[in-house]
Amino acid sequence: MSILSSIIEIFEKNNNDWLDYSEIYAKLDPNLFGPNKNGEQGKKNMVSRHLVGNIDLFDVDENFRPRKYKLRTQSGNINIQFINTQVKYTYGDSRIIHNGNEYKILEFSSEDDFEDEVMKNHKMVFGDNSIYIDIKKKLGNRICDGFVFDKNLNRLIIVENELCIHDLWGHIIPQIIGFFNAIRKDETKMKLKYNIEWGVDDSEKLMLIESIDKSEFDIVVVIDKMTPEILNQQRSINNLITEFAKNNSIKIYFKELKVFVNNLNERIYQIS
Repeated sequence: MSILSSIIEIFEKNNNDWLDYSEIYAKLDPNLFGPNKNGEQGKKNMVSRHLVGNIDLFDVDENFRPRKYKLRTQSGNINIQFINTQVKYTYGDSRIIHNGNEYKILEFSSEDDFEDEVMKNHKMVFGDNSIYIDIKKKLGNRICDGFVFDKNLNRLIIVENELCIHDLWGHIIPQIIGFFNAIRKDETKMKLKYNIEWGVDDSEKLMLIESIDKSEFDIVVVIDKMTPEILNQQRSINNLITEFAKNNSIKIYFKELKVFVNNLNERIYQIS
């Protein structure tokens, strides 16, 4: 049985009571998850990912932290047959069949693991003529996850790598706003301009320095799964960022990176 189907069964057995992801995890069969290098919290994160990624199946109570869920009902009644049909034909786990081999979606239990995947494969995400700079390692403190210089566009890209389990307005957007607060400081700008080996020629480096001085860049959030909330809120997000940054030229984009793996650990990537 899949994790999602098991979550639905938990609600069915518990009178569809409100539960948060940790309470749901405690009721699930531990054998569903297998080994996880991030331990119990990594497994809990997988439960949260299924809840957030299939949000149309659930009602959500935002008055709790962490938020609580229950199955979405029709006139107060659970139509479990209808829900199971939705799971099978609409919300089932993504998979790829290639040359007779099955590749299952790789569920990241930590942001660090996903970030490593983005850095290793950044040319697939941002193009062959792009350079990825791991800002956190270069500066020793967090400003953003990374910078990308897109040579085709001659454009500086601010990169945030995120998991869909992270709350859009409670986690992702505050991190982006935190970047704007940091880059307004002269000390931060000086570090970005002169303490980083960009791997570009002098004319390109001059362009990057000017971009930092003038705050001329775009923001790309690379995420492991696009959620309905993000799809529905992109205009509101851009309006907020434009207002906060006081700069109409700054845009925020979301890029989905899915990783599929077979039993030989061979991988297929889907980018959209």
